[in-house]
Amino acid sequence: MTQRSISDMEARCACLACSGGSERLVDFYDRGWVVGHYEELASFDSAEYQDRGAWQIDEMRKAAESSDAYLCSLRLASKISIPEDAMTQGQKITSGQRKIGIIEPDTTPMYAFASGDGGYETFPIRKEDETERAFEESDADHLYKVVSLKETRIIEGDRYRLNEYETPNTFSPWETFSSQVQSLYAGETLPEMEPGSYTGDQTELLCEEYLRVVRSEFFPLMQTGGATGTNQGFDILGEADGTPVVGEVKNNSSIDSDVVDDLQHHAARGADAYYFVRGGGSREGITVVAIEEVLDTLSNDYHRRMLNRMTSYDE
Repeated sequence: MTQRSISDMEARCACLACSGGSERLVDFYDRGWVVGHYEELASFDSAEYQDRGAWQIDEMRKAAESSDAYLCSLRLASKISIPEDAMTQGQKITSGQRKIGIIEPDTTPMYAFASGDGGYETFPIRKEDETERAFEESDADHLYKVVSLKETRIIEGDRYRLNEYETPNTFSPWETFSSQVQSLYAGETLPEMEPGSYTGDQTELLCEEYLRVVRSEFFPLMQTGGATGTNQGFDILGEADGTPVVGEVKNNSSIDSDVVDDLQHHAARGADAYYFVRGGGSREGITVVAIEEVLDTLSNDYHRRMLNRMTSYDE
């Protein structure tokens, strides 16, 4: 794959959390397999499953059989007990680690179940009858649905700074973070002064740091917003000079009227309200700040290192 083609790939996010036990899931991870289970069926059609979560199997099939290539970030669920001696691609497997690989165009989805020799019997999609016959004649406990990743690369936890919430789903679209996943995979650096180089959580941290710079008396009161925040009503909640400070951070170019209304409501009650958005703008009663201005303000002194660390994915 060329660097140019990597830059065109949308991202997907996958989590190994299905039935079968920790050692088997670690083996799937080592093989670079995206694996779904749900029920003992040979089908990639979610309509045949009672479990509503089976829509993810459809998504696996669509991505695999597409004429486009996708980058997929694969991880083990946090509940998985990883053996001390577990290795993959010459590196120790850890819970914070990710394996990023390519779902190549026209990949054939597979069915797989454990064989007696410690490996797996595999069958391609559209061989459902043959698969189910072989599974029923075997001693295997589970029938898995599999899409294989190619050209995989290990990203250690200390380099995987995509702190945005990763779904616990088997397989999910993740287009929002395509540029970050591309850069991690290619070992490249994103442009520091481009808002699109930052995840949502990173942008919130930058805007909070911006407030500390322009208002020296500002301090945050709690972690809010984002994937793990306590108060989902705001992205920023703090105080400056005895005045409450609230803020919403949207790393896009449109100003949401509902967000404006909410901020104006709190401003009318005495809070200093900020709306951070690409391109900036103006709205009565609140301060609208361009994310570009945030980056420009933080591009000086030691804050430049902050921008660099958030956008550098090279070795």
